Amino acid sequence: MRPNIAIRSLLIGLVIVFFSMAIYVVVLIREDQNETQQLSNYNIAWITSQASVEITRFSQRLTAFSAGSPDVDEDEVNLRFDILVSRVATLKSSVLQDFVSGDPARRKFIDDLDVAVRKIDTLMPSIADRKVSTQIIEIIDPLDRRAPDLASAAYTFTSDTLVEHQLRLKDLQFLFIDMITGLIACGSGLIVFLIYQNRLSTKVSQELEVLTTDLRISSDE
Repeated sequence: MRPNIAIRSLLIGLVIVFFSMAIYVVVLIREDQNETQQLSNYNIAWITSQASVEITRFSQRLTAFSAGSPDVDEDEVNLRFDILVSRVATLKSSVLQDFVSGDPARRKFIDDLDVAVRKIDTLMPSIADRKVSTQIIEIIDPLDRRAPDLASAAYTFTSDTLVEHQLRLKDLQFLFIDMITGLIACGSGLIVFLIYQNRLSTKVSQELEVLTTDLRISSDE
């Protein structure tokens, strides 16, 4: 009986282990899907490209205003600067933390842009003065030339990250299938063993019943 108990305990233990591992893999798959969904919702490439666009728009409007273009007034320049400030705040948010921390050059660009925007903010009330507007242009132009590199890096980062998540998700799915297969195999083995043990117990009971009957007959005789 001891070998049978050991086999049954082993099969039950394996079922519990495979079941626990299957649940753990499901949790990992769910977490990976959530990360992929968040990456899609907060499109890093779109955020950085919009920041690049707003830097260029502000620089162009300011240059036109400084040149005395009648199509651009001070209010429009201020509006463009306010939009640029909001884009910089987005670049500094936690949404881009992994992207920014992955390359010191990206961090330096955002830090430089933040410093530039703060400096420009102190000069904006005097943009009607051509010297001031020229000074602001000299501050923003180098960043305008560097911004496309950040957007390009963001597109590459987003694409690579999505591919990485897809490959990991595929591996987790295959692992989950293996866990389920193992769970089914152990469960089936346990069922077969219990059926065999039940039949063996029935056979022993029948033999004992026959033996008991024979003993009664012998006792009566």
